[in-house]
Amino acid sequence: MKDDETAIAFLEHVLEAWPNYKYAWNAQSWIGDCYMRLKKAGKVVPAEAEAKAEQAYKAVLEKYPESPLEEYVYWRLSAMMYRQHRWDEAAMFYELFLSLEPNDARLPVIRFNLGQCYENLGE
Repeated sequence: MKDDETAIAFLEHVLEAWPNYKYAWNAQSWIGDCYMRLKKAGKVVPAEAEAKAEQAYKAVLEKYPESPLEEYVYWRLSAMMYRQHRWDEAAMFYELFLSLEPNDARLPVIRFNLGQCYENLGE
């Protein structure tokens, strides 16, 4: 649609009207992605966009625990928590991501960031 604000409204409508839709997990994740694009475009205050994106991504894990986007959501949340210096949560999501994707191409970055998380936690 190239209009993230409109897309969010439509995606939320889909989730409300058809909560058992077979791709509901994807619609839920797209909401998070839309908020992150709105943040990048400067259309939403960064803190608000990240809070709404976090809520959307966590809803994927809570409502659709075995969705095909589980690794993607762990990656998005780990990066978001890392930027916000929420070290314990970032470490948890990095570890969850690695448990599913131990040979991911981003492994050097993940290990470095994970080390920074534990160092900041005093571990």
